[in-house]
Amino acid sequence: MRNRVRYAKWLIVIIYLVGLLGLSLSFSRELFIDLTPLNLLFAAVLLTLFHERFRPNQFLVFLMVFVVSFLVELVGVQSGLIFGDYHYGTALGLKIGETPLLIGLNWLVLIYMVYHLLQDWKVSMLLKSFVGAFIMLAYDLLLEPVAPKLDFWYWLNGSIPLQNYIAWWVISFVFFMIWNTTGIKYQNRIAGTLLSIQLAFFLLLNITLG
Repeated sequence: MRNRVRYAKWLIVIIYLVGLLGLSLSFSRELFIDLTPLNLLFAAVLLTLFHERFRPNQFLVFLMVFVVSFLVELVGVQSGLIFGDYHYGTALGLKIGETPLLIGLNWLVLIYMVYHLLQDWKVSMLLKSFVGAFIMLAYDLLLEPVAPKLDFWYWLNGSIPLQNYIAWWVISFVFFMIWNTTGIKYQNRIAGTLLSIQLAFFLLLNITLG
């Protein structure tokens, strides 16, 4: 197991370094943007392979985040009332109601990794959920400036509304409260590495893409 974990961590580093290089160079950017769905699926599959202590109730909690987050995004796109006025590009793949199915998977992967980081903290559920929501907010702050350059999504007039960040924090907080209330526990030896690499990836993309 130790060797598998080591190889997986190195694979994560290599994949994201190659992705960073490919997206930073104008001649290869379009190709790597088209590979975005594969990258999201790669993260989800890798987390699944290293997931430990599986219990049936975990599946229900995971499914809840996938379905609810997709529906929230669907309503957000159609109405503009949740996050603000935005629309998705083509990079995230197949859409239903102008909303990519993979956006639900992206929410699930992020909540999964951040919850894993905080689940054993000896503090109240409220504080863990509060901190978790701020980690999610930090992730979004890094992602939003490069999202249109990667054809993820576009804001009306190119301006990111404060409403988006508030909604992102509130939704994340609710998800963490639900997960903490259910008391699910699991171990994943690559979750922390994957989260750290993703944060570094978007930080560096902000620099390379200006």
